[in-house]
Amino acid sequence: MKLTIPNLRSACRQPWRRRVACQTLLVLAAALLLTSCGPDDELSRLMIGNWDMAGLGEIQVGADGHFHSKYSQHNTLGERVYNYEGNWEVKNGVFIATITSSVAINAGHFEPAGTVDRYKIVRAGRMAALLEHQGRTVSWQRKK
Repeated sequence: MKLTIPNLRSACRQPWRRRVACQTLLVLAAALLLTSCGPDDELSRLMIGNWDMAGLGEIQVGADGHFHSKYSQHNTLGERVYNYEGNWEVKNGVFIATITSSVAINAGHFEPAGTVDRYKIVRAGRMAALLEHQGRTVSWQRKK
């Protein structure tokens, strides 16, 4: 017998043991659906991909929970380049990036491994995201 919703309902009308088992299965399935698709899960799916950070650099956010970012700054002394790698997650609407590796070229100040940056996700969509970090608004555009 195929296990479809009409068949499951029909089976639940059988003797009381089968009915209790079927009702328990339905309650567990409904609970699983309610808990597996929260707002943070949806935001996490939207954040995965390659992003341009308002011309300052780029970040690759992987589905495996890792990220890689590269920032560049130009001044009279030349170009400063910052490369960061680490782990990320979305928790309570905040994109949390934990740096596990950092390399800076021509830069005296950079964020060392172990630094945790938190970006409040103001808005996220398929092609753009707006985040707040340390009182500043950061715009990300999805790269093609």
